[in-house]
Amino acid sequence: MVYRGRPSAACFPCRERRIKCDKKIPTCSQCARVYAKCPGYRDTLDQNFRDETESVIKRAEKRHDPANSTADVIRFESTSPSISLFTLTPSMDDVAVTNFMSSYIPGSHYDYLPSMYGLASWDSALSSTVRATAMVYLSQELCRLDLMHVARRTYVKALLETNGALAHPSTASSNSTLVSVLLLGLFESLIWTHTGTSGCWTAHTRGAFAIIKLRGLQQFENPVGQQLFAQVAKTVCINSLRQKSRLPIGLEDLIERALQCKPDYPPYHLIRLTSNVSNLIADVHASTQSGSKAVQMLCELDEEYKQFAKYLPLNWRYHIWTLEKPDELIYGNTGHWYPGHRALQLWNSCRMTRILLNEAVYALSGEVPTASKAQSRRQAIDNIEEMATEICASFSYFATFVTPPLVTSRALAASLLWPLSAVRGASLASKDIRSYSVKRLRYLGTVSRAPQVAEVASQGPGFDALQDGLHMIYVS
Repeated sequence: MVYRGRPSAACFPCRERRIKCDKKIPTCSQCARVYAKCPGYRDTLDQNFRDETESVIKRAEKRHDPANSTADVIRFESTSPSISLFTLTPSMDDVAVTNFMSSYIPGSHYDYLPSMYGLASWDSALSSTVRATAMVYLSQELCRLDLMHVARRTYVKALLETNGALAHPSTASSNSTLVSVLLLGLFESLIWTHTGTSGCWTAHTRGAFAIIKLRGLQQFENPVGQQLFAQVAKTVCINSLRQKSRLPIGLEDLIERALQCKPDYPPYHLIRLTSNVSNLIADVHASTQSGSKAVQMLCELDEEYKQFAKYLPLNWRYHIWTLEKPDELIYGNTGHWYPGHRALQLWNSCRMTRILLNEAVYALSGEVPTASKAQSRRQAIDNIEEMATEICASFSYFATFVTPPLVTSRALAASLLWPLSAVRGASLASKDIRSYSVKRLRYLGTVSRAPQVAEVASQGPGFDALQDGLHMIYVS
């Protein structure tokens, strides 16, 4: 379409030898410049346009001489004015996906998703799960119930397409299918508004584990496969730890294979430690270990975590800084800077687990010899206080150091919810630090649009962080 504008009736300055003006002003061009009053720029919204497509086509056809050449004939095809060739208004799906990729993905586990989504076909399971998750995310951002209904309908479609991909041998173990299952879990964690764990989320976790078992060693051959394995294995370990059950059969072997393929990758070492904790806590819960033996093994695992943190590579370590003047957002005037959100989560995972280990040591210390009982309890309390303090100090990364694109990232805010809840639930931590964790929980609950956080924050230390349901947000 070709459009040309016609100025409105607004008055414009006279221009010498160009516009004949009947105003009573000096004819001298210099005087005209002095005495003529300039009305300013014209308003482009007042301009009128007409469709000159047909006239342009006719002029082009006249300029073309058919006698010169028949091979280079230029053909112009006009379309009906009622039919639009394109629209400048994006669809709601496009708006949702763009918003999801720009405001949630930074700071989340899914930094590989944009490139993967760009290669997916529109009718694939991955494309549908991305649209469903993006739509529910947008509905929460805009507080629009109609978009939530659209998201749920898209979720049903995505679920059917994912099941279809799982049923086909060529796609059952692909990266895109595994990511689709993980996104279905993320969808469930976003819509979950209660404490406790969603049954649907647990089902998707089991499905993701079945896929990594099916994938075998091939998943360790590329960076995305390695990252996906770490994401799923960590989720399964934490879920087993929460349920106080031993790891599902096959996971420990896969973890060892992963370490053989990439022995210097810190997340794999952390997963191995978490798997050992999960099995030990399950044995303690089942009373298969004597009290003194259990305390010894718990202390040994705690020492392994300390050594793991001590020898982390430089690109995974954090730096401590001190404020010149007090800030109510920063605990104890000391903050942390991390190389990225993955390093932040790795450190807080260590700290939460060490709190759990030392709480178990304190609880079982009554069964150890009297001579070491007081020392075991004192050491457990000191360790818990240290880990709780470091978790609270890590909040400064979100409040101070994050670059502008991540400031509003719900994923980054959500990654701090469960660690702070662990501090809230640590009865052996000081009252002051638990009070700080509750305040920051309430703040981040608002930022991350998680209504259940208010209920969690109102609970006392007797409410176990392993059962509050925030682990779904933490690992999804």
